[in-house]
Amino acid sequence: MSVLEAKQILTQRVEQIAKLMGKMKLAEFMSLPESEFQKLIQEVENDPLFKKLTVPEAGVVKYKKFSRTGLAHPRSISLDPTLTPSRNYLDIEFFLGQEEEIIPIIREIGVGKFKKYFLDGIPGITLEEVARKCNLTKEKIKRINNFVDKFYLEAKLTESSPDKRTQRIYYSTIASIEKRKNEFIINYLSREIVKGCYLINFDRFEELKKRKVFTSSEVKKINPLFNKLKLINSRKTTIYQIIKNLIKVQYDFLLSGNFDHLKFFTQASLSKKIGVNPSLISRAIRRKAIRIPQGRQIPIKILFPSRREIRKKLIKEIIEQEKSEIEKGALSKSYSDEEIRGQLRRKNGIFISRRSVSECRKDLKIPSSFERTYQE
Repeated sequence: MSVLEAKQILTQRVEQIAKLMGKMKLAEFMSLPESEFQKLIQEVENDPLFKKLTVPEAGVVKYKKFSRTGLAHPRSISLDPTLTPSRNYLDIEFFLGQEEEIIPIIREIGVGKFKKYFLDGIPGITLEEVARKCNLTKEKIKRINNFVDKFYLEAKLTESSPDKRTQRIYYSTIASIEKRKNEFIINYLSREIVKGCYLINFDRFEELKKRKVFTSSEVKKINPLFNKLKLINSRKTTIYQIIKNLIKVQYDFLLSGNFDHLKFFTQASLSKKIGVNPSLISRAIRRKAIRIPQGRQIPIKILFPSRREIRKKLIKEIIEQEKSEIEKGALSKSYSDEEIRGQLRRKNGIFISRRSVSECRKDLKIPSSFERTYQE
C-alpha cells in the first residue's frame, strides 16, 4: 500500500469517527429531559447576542412555525400520571428488531467473516476487498458497516447513563392532538416549541460581520450559538415529523381512541421515511407522551406497536372468533397453535412459527387448545 492510499484510508476513518461523534452528541441531546430542553431554549433566547440576531434590522435569525400547530390549553398539563419501569440498558432484542433486514446478510457471510472484517477489522483493507472476500456487493458491505456503527453508538450512549438502577418514572406530555373539522392538528404545551424552527441567514450574518456590526467577542460566540440552534432545530423537527406521521398512520385510532385500531408501525420504517436514524427516534420519544382527542394522555411509543403486539392482537381476534363459532355449533373443537398459524398466514400474510404462536398465546394468558376445548 502506498503512502497516499494509507493517508486516504486514515482520513476516511477520521471522518467516520467525526460523524459518529456528531451522531452521539445529537443522540445525547435528543435524550435530554423535556424540562432541561425547555430551560436550554430559554437560556439561548435570553442571550443578548441571540436577541441582537433576531431584531428585524439584523434579520439573521427568524422563526418558521410548523404547519397545523398551535398552543394547547390548558397549558398547566405537563405530566402524565402513568408510571413505568425505566430500562437503562441496551435492549439488544429491540435493537435487532429494528434491523431485521441486515441479519440475513450477516448469516450469509458467516460469523467468522463478520467478526474478522467488521468487528475486529483488518488495517488497510479496502471496501472492494471486503466485498470480494465476503462475496457481497459494496452496497451490502456499507449496510453492515452502518449497522455496526449504530450498534456501537447505542451501546456507548447506554453505558454513559449514570444510573443503571431500575426506577419508576413519569412521562412528560409534550403535545395534544386535537380534531379540527376534518383534520387533526398538533397543539404543543410549550410556547417555545410553538414558535417553530430557527431560520439562519448565514449570508446576512457575513454581510453584517464585514460591516463591523458585531464585536470580535460576539463573532467568537456566533458559531457555538448557531450549533445550539441547529441542535434545537433537529429535536423540534424530529418530534414534529414523528407526531405528524403518527397522525397519518394511526388516524383510525386517534378518531376512535380504541387501541384495537392501532396499525403496525415501526420506528425503523419511520426513520427511512423522514431520513433520521432509528436510535434518534427512539431517544426523541423516550419518556414522552401526547394527549389524544379523547382527552387521555398516552406514551408516544404506544403508537409504535411491534410485530409481536400486532400478532397478539390478531391471535386474540382468532380466539374470540373461535368462541363464537363453537357457541354457534360451527366448530367442534378449539384451534390448535398450528391452525392459528395457518389462519395468520392465509388471512393476514403473516408467516410465523407454531412456537411463536404459542408464546403469544401464553402472553395473552390463553390456555392451550386442549384446555380450551375441555375446560368446562
